[in-house]
Amino acid sequence: MKVKYPDYKNKETFKEVFNSFTQHNQKIINKFMDYCSITAGENSLCKIKAKVVQISDIFGKELDKLNLDDFRKFLALLNKSDRAIATKNDTIKTLKRFLRFQYSDWSKRFDNLKDGKTNTKNEGRNISKADLLTPDEMQIILKSIDSLKYKTILMLMQETANRPEEILKLKWKDINLDVGEVKLNSSKTGETRNIPLNESVPHLQRYKKECFVLAKNDNYTFPSPYGRDKPLTPQSLNQFLSKLEKRIEFKKHLYPYLWRHSILSRMIKTLTPKVYEMYAGHSLETGMKTYAHLNTDDLRDELKKKVYLIEELTINQKEEFGKKIKQLEEKDKQQQEKNKQHEGKINSLLKFEDKAFKISRQNSKIVKLLIKTFQTSKDSSNKELLKELKQIYAEE
Repeated sequence: MKVKYPDYKNKETFKEVFNSFTQHNQKIINKFMDYCSITAGENSLCKIKAKVVQISDIFGKELDKLNLDDFRKFLALLNKSDRAIATKNDTIKTLKRFLRFQYSDWSKRFDNLKDGKTNTKNEGRNISKADLLTPDEMQIILKSIDSLKYKTILMLMQETANRPEEILKLKWKDINLDVGEVKLNSSKTGETRNIPLNESVPHLQRYKKECFVLAKNDNYTFPSPYGRDKPLTPQSLNQFLSKLEKRIEFKKHLYPYLWRHSILSRMIKTLTPKVYEMYAGHSLETGMKTYAHLNTDDLRDELKKKVYLIEELTINQKEEFGKKIKQLEEKDKQQQEKNKQHEGKINSLLKFEDKAFKISRQNSKIVKLLIKTFQTSKDSSNKELLKELKQIYAEE
């Protein structure tokens, strides 16, 4: 038993490891693979074989002589490794399936395999929303790529959110550049679906023109560098992204499935359930479990829109309201200036009225004094004048 979980990098490594096994172990593995081929597709078979080769290499003994102690030591070694939760789960499932196939007494020999529990909590890729790529980050990545081939691959992944192996296994006959559509064949589900294309079309046209002099319908769109009769492998794409991540010093870890997670996490909140299932190639339940990546911000937004009925303003609406607020502030400022002017005029009028009142009081006193004077006068000619003075006083 190895003391550390090895880092198996590519298919060539698996071939070398497999060829180093005894013929006895090779026959056991091949027999198991024949059994798995009853239900598994080509892609799944490759993954299963890679897992069995790892398991056999780590055990380091004949595969028909394993015991409970070996089983538990392997699980402990896997648990201590830096593999993702989903990878650990897949390895445990493959190991348990192999042991059930290989040993008729597996239940007694391995204590009913009850130690081989998978981590169902947080299964998926243990991805948080902060790990996902934003549209701006995707554009930065695209602009950093010189290779037209890899740029086209990422453009397709960005627009379709498809599984990387579906993109890599495309043939030119699957792509309709005139209509803008791609036909995808899933080895995982065995289903075929058509996805519309828009922004990817110019990239595909240029790629086809510059990289394929005589492109045949049966040619792989993204062939292996070792021959056009084979597609580019997911491992090659993963290696390219790892080098790109280091070269541009990108803050997030880049790997092929990150594009699918990033796009579907947005689409699941935008598309209707049926359209989402057609687009993603899996059920809404699977999407919610694996690809939603919701957090408290999503909870807050949902409550605002559907419970509190608070509608978030768009950028254009905010700009429009900002302009209106400035206009109102300017009008208010102008009104305040007018109010000050009116206040000054009112104060002037009040002062004038007060002065007029004082003059009026003085005039009343004078008229009153004149009346008193003429009343005491014996001159009969003053009677008319006295009458006029009394009328003036009454008006005052």
